[in-house]
This record gives sequence, C-alpha cells and structure tokens, in this order.
Amino acid sequence: IGGTRSAADVCRMLGALEEAAGPTPLVVVKCKALAKAAAESCSEALAIADVEDFLRQACAPPPPGSAKQLKKKLARARKAKWEGATEADWAKFRSLRGRWGDAEEHGRMAAEIRRLKEESPEAWGDTFRLMLARDA
Repeated sequence: IGGTRSAADVCRMLGALEEAAGPTPLVVVKCKALAKAAAESCSEALAIADVEDFLRQACAPPPPGSAKQLKKKLARARKAKWEGATEADWAKFRSLRGRWGDAEEHGRMAAEIRRLKEESPEAWGDTFRLMLARDA
C-alpha cells in the first residue's frame, strides 16, 4: 500500500484490509506522508511512544484544497462520468436539461429539492435522483 497517497488514504486502506481479511501478519506500507509523521513522532530509540495519538494525527484527512483545486477535481469527475455514458443516459440528460429551462418546471423542481433537503438532510441527494429517474 502506498506511493504518493495521503496518510489518511493509506489508513483507510489498512482498515478495509483488516475488515476484509482480518488481522494480517505483515503489511508493507510505503507512504511518504505516513513516514514523515512517524519520524516526527519517534523517540531517539526509534519507537513511537503514543501509537494511538500518532495514528489519530497521521490518519486525519488533509485540509481541503483551494476552490480552484475543487473546481478542477469536480470537472475531472464529471468528465469521467460522461465518458462512460450510454445513449440512454444522454437522452435522459437532454430531457432534464430541457425541463430546467422551463421557468414553471424549474420552480417546481427547485421547491421539491428544498423540501427533500429539509426532510432528510443526509439523504436528499439520493431521493432527488430517484425523483428525477421517476419523472424522466
């Protein structure tokens, strides 16, 4: 496990590995971020005194990037999604885009989105996608 992944990514992978295979006798981790965090936490005897604290700090997700980085990330995700789209997906997209252009339909759908978000803040996106699939 490793390469240029963040320490948080490596820790998530180790957790998934343990969940899938149970305790494993040997796992090799090659991660610059994890190695750097370990070096900062080591004593002169090359031992980590408080392993729990070290793992909590090392496995914390990195701070969010800039708005520009997020915009690029989302653009790459949209591109990847639509590269594998079928003709049926494109037809549904064109249909929904047309509906959003109609002012009355736009108002109805926006009101429905707000209602769904108030009712279930955690799952409103999934519910809205189901509504779109039903209406398409």
